[in-house]
Amino acid sequence: ATAGKSISQNFGATTLNRSLDPKGFDFRESCDSPSNPNSTPIMIFVDQTGSMGQLANDIIQTGLGIIMGEVYNRKPIPDPHMLCGAIGDARNREVAPIQLTQFEAEVLPLGTQIQQLFIEANGGGNGGESYALAWAAAHFKTKCDSQIKRNKKGYLFTIGDECCHSVTKEEMSHYLGVTVERDYTAKELLALASENWEVYHLIVKPIPGDPVTKQWD
Repeated sequence: ATAGKSISQNFGATTLNRSLDPKGFDFRESCDSPSNPNSTPIMIFVDQTGSMGQLANDIIQTGLGIIMGEVYNRKPIPDPHMLCGAIGDARNREVAPIQLTQFEAEVLPLGTQIQQLFIEANGGGNGGESYALAWAAAHFKTKCDSQIKRNKKGYLFTIGDECCHSVTKEEMSHYLGVTVERDYTAKELLALASENWEVYHLIVKPIPGDPVTKQWD
């Protein structure tokens, strides 16, 4: 259904969908069930700022089906539950620098939610994006049976082409609905997320020696 369509056709939202706004829910939950008794949560966040908007379209058109197909066919983990999200630039006071779908076990309901993401296509000019908001969301806004019942970490991926901003307590409150006492560095939020998640970042077109690659190294 998405093949051959433009970004605006696949992502028609012109503002933040309230169902994807972290301020509107307490937690995103990955729960065991009779059909998924050993649920394993996977979170994939894509940079939706101007330089990266096309990647979001590529993922909805081809990447999502490949990812979920390979997970089910190769079975590296049991009972995958996948959540997808979009990341922007909180420092530019974007409307929606962090958005999250539900955890889903099937591609069609997940794909429907992904198409509701607001591709804001802003950012830029300040040396980074708010990838650390994804780590904050993973720590403060998820509840997963694999971690609670089995002490097994989930998997968290962010995809982008910039350096990573720290997150202020005002940004935590404004964008996540989370009250904290102080600002957090990106390294501190990475450490918090790593308590329950295996965390990976994929740099789009990394250049050896480039400031972006150096920071992530």
